[in-house]
Amino acid sequence: MEHTRRVPTESCEICLAPPEYVIIHKLGFYKESQHQRHLRDIAGMIEQQELDHTFLNHHLEKLHLTEEYNAALALTDCGL
Repeated sequence: MEHTRRVPTESCEICLAPPEYVIIHKLGFYKESQHQRHLRDIAGMIEQQELDHTFLNHHLEKLHLTEEYNAALALTDCGL
């Protein structure tokens, strides 16, 4: 979890998984279930987050999730 993001709050600091990790995991869930909710969630993350595309593309290729990522990308304004 070297890419974990630390976010300070009023009372403590919390650790969050980076959006790239969440996208990769949700793509795996989508690949298994074909549930469109996962693609919609990912599309929202693509539109709202600044992503490390080098990291993301490396893992998409490694895990054979590029096609699924492109399906999510097509749901965004970026994919038009």
